[in-house]
Amino acid sequence: MKCVLDKTFFLIISLQAIFLLNPLLSSSQCQTETVLENTSTKTIPSDGTCDSPADDNLVCDLTTADTFDFDGTLTVLSCATLNLTASDAIWSYGNIVVQEGATLTSNRTLRVRSGSSVTINGTLDIGDGTGNDNLVVVQGSTVTVGTSGSLNVGNGNVRLGSTNGANAGTLTLDGSMTVSGDVDVNGQGTLEGSGQATYGGTFTTTGGGTVTESFTDCSSGSSNSSCGDPLLPVELLSFAGVESPSNTVSLNWSTATEINNSGFHIEKSKDGIDFQPIGFVEGHGNTEAVVAYQFVDTDFYQSSYYRLLQVDFDGASEYSSVIYVDKNKSAEVKIVVAPNPVSSFFRFRGSFTNAQYTIVLMDLLGSIILSQDDLSVLEVERLLNNQLPTMQQGSYLLRFTNATDSFTVRFLKR
Repeated sequence: MKCVLDKTFFLIISLQAIFLLNPLLSSSQCQTETVLENTSTKTIPSDGTCDSPADDNLVCDLTTADTFDFDGTLTVLSCATLNLTASDAIWSYGNIVVQEGATLTSNRTLRVRSGSSVTINGTLDIGDGTGNDNLVVVQGSTVTVGTSGSLNVGNGNVRLGSTNGANAGTLTLDGSMTVSGDVDVNGQGTLEGSGQATYGGTFTTTGGGTVTESFTDCSSGSSNSSCGDPLLPVELLSFAGVESPSNTVSLNWSTATEINNSGFHIEKSKDGIDFQPIGFVEGHGNTEAVVAYQFVDTDFYQSSYYRLLQVDFDGASEYSSVIYVDKNKSAEVKIVVAPNPVSSFFRFRGSFTNAQYTIVLMDLLGSIILSQDDLSVLEVERLLNNQLPTMQQGSYLLRFTNATDSFTVRFLKR
């Protein structure tokens, strides 16, 4: 029997405050409807857009003391995180889509059943409960991890199908999968795709399970040279903007290595939030040599933010940090964050000295998270790595300033 309990979404609208969502205040926030059931359509945020500052870093929580049971269509948009928390398994009989840049978390086992589907172009995290928190795909259901997607099972296993042939389930893995325990392709279950899989237990195909195509095994002990971060095919060394005469800005960047690099879209913003494309520079495909690039913005009439969107030939993409060019003073970013998005640890990369800076860490709503004087870049790196466990998921701007220099680094915390 399926049991559905009404619970209330909560909206974390800043890193400091949590408010119970009022239906009168929900036009671009967490949704007010409390039941995931039947054939209903749910979109997080509830207004179906990701185009306002209030939407960035949006975190929605749905909690029940029993079992989640969902029959409809659920879409988590690219600016949002949806946390599902239950004391028992979470059952999906409908369709779930996690867009690129979005995160869906399930604290307990996610069971995908009865011909339903889960499409992951962002991040799906399973497991922070007690015991095994698994992904189980059966009864003709499918889970698809796109090239930009990431599936993480932190305290359990992945099982596709069962010894009963009617319980077939399919996992298409074109992105990355990390599993703390076993991967079991059982019965009529199928694993296909050409992504990367890392698991801490064993990989088995029992009772007629099928593995098609060829995923890359990146588990402990693997010597496969293809293993690595599929989202970071280009190592960006520097990115700078320098104002030139006649209302132009010269944007200059360099790379250390490139893999499958189609090129760079250049994007511009007046407020650091809403960006528009202004040009494209072709990449060098595959190279281990240092390559310098330049793009001239001929429409520089006020201080602006810039970023790069690096794209692969296969369509995968990754944003650079954001730089800010002041109309009255050139600003230069000499470092980048790697990896970006950040999970639990990062390094600054690029050309920097032991100069001292005042640093300000802000979210995209402008809330100041941290401010401190007289720190070197390496001291900032250590400080923020210690701070990461307490930071909410979302995008952040890190501003470096001293008497002669000023630049901003942008990163995404997952």
